[in-house]
Amino acid sequence: PQGATVTSAALVFEVTFNTIEAGTKIRVFAVNESWTEGSGDHSAGVANQVQRHQDVDWSAAGAAPPSRGDLPVGSTMVNAPIDVGSDVEIGVPADLVQAWVDDPASNNGLALIAAGSGFYVELGSSEATNEFNRPVLLVDIQ
Repeated sequence: PQGATVTSAALVFEVTFNTIEAGTKIRVFAVNESWTEGSGDHSAGVANQVQRHQDVDWSAAGAAPPSRGDLPVGSTMVNAPIDVGSDVEIGVPADLVQAWVDDPASNNGLALIAAGSGFYVELGSSEATNEFNRPVLLVDIQ
């Protein structure tokens, strides 16, 4: 809520399909550009690898910098294969979330980038039928 002080935050998401191996680092970056959220049905005109809005490209394909920050704001190391249905939690800096509270228009979301290649992972999204499978940003406030 406006006027609240954020003391800690974490992103929690459910893995719905996974081929990530142990030793993979998942990094979280703040997104710097606005984008159109999809509806879960692959409709035209929503964010993808090339475009952030219909007929508007990301500054760099795949929301690479400067479309997102150069440095990660959080990360986690996958120390063992992640089981489908497992939750993954990654800390997000309280000052970043505080900036979103103070100026909601500055919240363009987070990009999750896994280091490496040759793997594939799917995460529960805001469109998940079961609300318990949707990602959550846990925020502690004063």
